[in-house]
Amino acid sequence: MKVCVVGAGAIGGYMAVRIAAAGHEVSVVARGPHLATIKAHGMKLMEGDQETVSQNLIATDNISELCPQDLVLMALKAHQIESIVADLSSVMDTKTIMVTLQNGIPWWYFQNFSGPYAGRSVRSVDPHEKLFDGIDPDCLIGCIAYPAATIVEPGVIRHIEGNRFPVGELDGKESERVRRVSALFEEAGFKSRILDDIRSEIWLKLWGNLTFNP
Repeated sequence: MKVCVVGAGAIGGYMAVRIAAAGHEVSVVARGPHLATIKAHGMKLMEGDQETVSQNLIATDNISELCPQDLVLMALKAHQIESIVADLSSVMDTKTIMVTLQNGIPWWYFQNFSGPYAGRSVRSVDPHEKLFDGIDPDCLIGCIAYPAATIVEPGVIRHIEGNRFPVGELDGKESERVRRVSALFEEAGFKSRILDDIRSEIWLKLWGNLTFNP
């Protein structure tokens, strides 16, 4: 698969190196010294006493330079996505899947949702409704990122713990495409259960954040 990681920070970089090591064509969107190092030397992932270097990543700070992808992993914070919504068309076509990796309540929470609040936007995370209006919810798959990782220095990611990335369709169905995403994640060495209620898992992760984060 052709995979683009938008926001190749700690978690995005961890996923990019693992997915590239599994044999997929991976592009990353990054910036600053991190981007410069990836372009010059590739991205290094440190896991315990093992190191993996991906030197064949396509790296850019301009998403509009990239071509349509099979899978887009959106690893930016919600407030950062707004600035690139207009440029996402370069990596998206009618078959592209976008997997969202944000912590907290996502902008799409009430999209493809059955209930009294169906179709409402979440203004607290998408105050201008640019994500709500600019990203087709039918292309989205939700994902909860449980691993901990950090950027040691530009171009170098250290994986600390965890490898779970459960995924789920917004409407709870087990589709062929969510099975493909789960299979790709498993191929890259992650644990990726398919959930029929991704929103409950979002709250479970939030409760964990409230309990254990400093």
